[in-house]
Amino acid sequence: MGRNSSTPVIFANEVVRPDIPMRVMDDTGKPPVYVASVSDIHVGGSKTFRRDDFRSMVKWISSSREEAESLRYLIMSGDVVDGIGVYPGAGERPGITEPPLEQYEALAELVSEIPEDITIFLMPGNHDSVRLAEPPQPVFSHRIRELFPPRNVVMLPNPYNLRLEGKNVLIYHGMSLNDMVELIPGVNFQTIGKAIEEILKRRHLVPSYGGKTPLIPSENDYHVIEEVPDIFITGHIHSHYLGNYRGGVRYVNSSTWQSQTEYQKMMNFSPPNPSILTLFDLNSSSTLVKRFSKD
Repeated sequence: MGRNSSTPVIFANEVVRPDIPMRVMDDTGKPPVYVASVSDIHVGGSKTFRRDDFRSMVKWISSSREEAESLRYLIMSGDVVDGIGVYPGAGERPGITEPPLEQYEALAELVSEIPEDITIFLMPGNHDSVRLAEPPQPVFSHRIRELFPPRNVVMLPNPYNLRLEGKNVLIYHGMSLNDMVELIPGVNFQTIGKAIEEILKRRHLVPSYGGKTPLIPSENDYHVIEEVPDIFITGHIHSHYLGNYRGGVRYVNSSTWQSQTEYQKMMNFSPPNPSILTLFDLNSSSTLVKRFSKD
C-alpha cells in the first residue's frame, strides 16, 4: 500500500505480507500414515556422528510397534554426510576421517537396514557433494545415487514440494535460517520457530538478499512458496523445534544426529535435543516425537 508522487515513484505507507490463510485440518478418521523427518545426520566422516542413536532409530523403525508399523515415508533433509571440500580448508578440518564417497557408502549401509516398504527421500544440504548455491541444489550425482537401493530411496533437489497422500510437504534444508536469526528481533537458534513462521508469512524461503545464503540467477524463483504447505520441514541449524502456524501448517526444524563440533565450541553452541525423529500423521493433525539420545 502506498501513494503516488509527481515523479515515477511510489511511497510505501505499509508493507502487507502474503501470509498463510487461517485454516483447520480435519481428521479423516482413517488409520494413521506417518511421514518422519530427520536432518543433519553428518554420517561417515565425522567423529561426532551419533551412530548408536541413529542405529537405535533404525531398529525402532524396523520394530513391530504400532507407530513404526504406520510409518510409510522418511525424509532426510540435507547434510546427510559431513563432507570434505565443500568449504575452503575443509580437507584439513579436524574430525574428518573418511573421503566423501565412503561417507555416502556408510550412510547407504545404514539406510539399507530400513524396511523396503518405507520410502526414503534424500535431499542435499550445504555439507553435501553438490553445488552450494540455491535454488535449487541439484540431486546427488549418479555415482552417489547408485550406492543406495533404488527400490525405496528417492533423491530430491533442495528445496522441494512433495505430495504425499494428498498432502503438500514442503522441504527445505534451511540455509536462510542463518540470515533470519540475524534479521528477526528476539530470534535465536533455540527459538527458531519464530524465524520459520516469518518465512511462511513472507511466502518465500529466502526473504533476504545479500546475506549468508548463496544464490544463483534463475528465470524461475524456486524459493517462492506458491502452494500453502500442510507440513513444512527444515533443518540446518541443529536445533529441534516443532510448531504450528495459523492452524493449518505443521512445521519442524528437524533434529541433528551430530554432537557438538569444534567449530560449535568456538561459537559457544551445543546442539539442544539431538537424535529426535519427528512423525506427522498425514490423515490427522497428530504429531509424534521419538527421542533416541543416549545422553
